[in-house]
Amino acid sequence: MAYDFAGPWTPLSGHHAQLYPSHLNTPSGSAAITYCLANGVPSQLILLGIPCYGRSFLAATGPGQAYTGHGGENENGTFEFRDLPRPGASEGVDERACAAYCVGGDGGFVSYDVPATVTAKAGFVRAARLGGLFYWSGTEDKVDAGEEGSLVMAGYCALHQ
Repeated sequence: MAYDFAGPWTPLSGHHAQLYPSHLNTPSGSAAITYCLANGVPSQLILLGIPCYGRSFLAATGPGQAYTGHGGENENGTFEFRDLPRPGASEGVDERACAAYCVGGDGGFVSYDVPATVTAKAGFVRAARLGGLFYWSGTEDKVDAGEEGSLVMAGYCALHQ
């Protein structure tokens, strides 16, 4: 599981599924993989988790900021990937952290994955010779979007090129 690094339980906003740390001492997928490998877990038994949802931080415009609550479809402040970016929000990718986000609309700062970040994570998986990717939950993906919009399809294509 390489997601839920930030959410209602953290004092500051953050990317919830970053592959690399966005700022000092933030958890990341790469750090989790490094830890598992250093403790003897065979690489082929490790799957990197991809969330098909984003986490919202109201009144924040990026990671590492104070926030006032959460937008979203439930008390956990999440939006399904198929509902992102939020209407009226500007979308971007933090290439250093390998995480996408949108800012504005009814979600504040929302952190999530997009096909480009999943493709980069699949490249990491291949380079580290990991077992593959998994998704939580595939029903939240943009299932009719094809390779251009689906997280699952982006990961599949990147792992099988």
